[in-house]
Amino acid sequence: MLKKLIKTLLLTTAFSLLLFSCATTAVEPEEEPKGQVIEINYPTRDYTVAEDSLTAQDKYNKRAFVYLPAGYNAEDTAVKYPVVILMHGNGGNESTWTLNFSYSEIRDALDEGMANGEIKEFILVTPNGVSDKTWSKEMGYSNRAGVLEFGKELRNDLLPYLRENFNILDGRENVAMAGLSMGAEQTMEIGIGQCLDLISYFGAFSCTPYTVGFDMGSGYLDPAVYINQVEKTFPDENLSIKLLYMACGSADDPFYPGFCAYVPVMSEWNRIEQFDSDVVQGAGHVWKVWSKGFKQFIQYLFK
Repeated sequence: MLKKLIKTLLLTTAFSLLLFSCATTAVEPEEEPKGQVIEINYPTRDYTVAEDSLTAQDKYNKRAFVYLPAGYNAEDTAVKYPVVILMHGNGGNESTWTLNFSYSEIRDALDEGMANGEIKEFILVTPNGVSDKTWSKEMGYSNRAGVLEFGKELRNDLLPYLRENFNILDGRENVAMAGLSMGAEQTMEIGIGQCLDLISYFGAFSCTPYTVGFDMGSGYLDPAVYINQVEKTFPDENLSIKLLYMACGSADDPFYPGFCAYVPVMSEWNRIEQFDSDVVQGAGHVWKVWSKGFKQFIQYLFK
């Protein structure tokens, strides 16, 4: 009886040790590579002030956030990346897209998409789209004069700084711009309207150009007039738009009517190589539309 008991105990102990060994040597799933977000402060100026009237107070360093893909190596200049400029809306700032938050849906979408190969690796930048001294204030109404002048800052200061300090591919075919609400209008009026020689991919979420720039009360600009303005500014047909992607909620008043007016006209504009759009049914002027739009937009980039 004692021998049988000892034998049973030995077998039980051996089985337990085997289970413990298997548990401790099991291969855990490999953690998804994650990108890095850093803060930059680049030199710029108040573009609402005339050049010959600038004072020391009109020149300052301006904050932005930069997402660097997993594996980015500043020392390895042989490996370079495209860049995406992502704009906030009225009253927002460089933190609106949450890159610098402890949890960021946008950052997670970048990490996951790049890790599984669904999206191309690129550098993402979220700047502040107000180009005057009020840029650093907390959330509130964005100064229209500063918003109108962002194209000069983008051309003269932000893009040159990024190219000088990060491993970024040359050429407009490696630059994209997108934004939500006011940032969508900046994308279309400034990105396409003023900087088409610098940028070739565009995404506009929940806004179209206004008849009077950045004045909601003026109503949306006739899309045919908008096209004519762009063609006049950039007559060189070689400056094609690689992509224009638009998204809007069907309950987004007053922006949805402008979206509906622009989509069919933009889809037929021969300057655009690829056009796509999405409607989020029942959605208003909300994050759901912007996050969905961003996630879809990045699927198309640099391919």
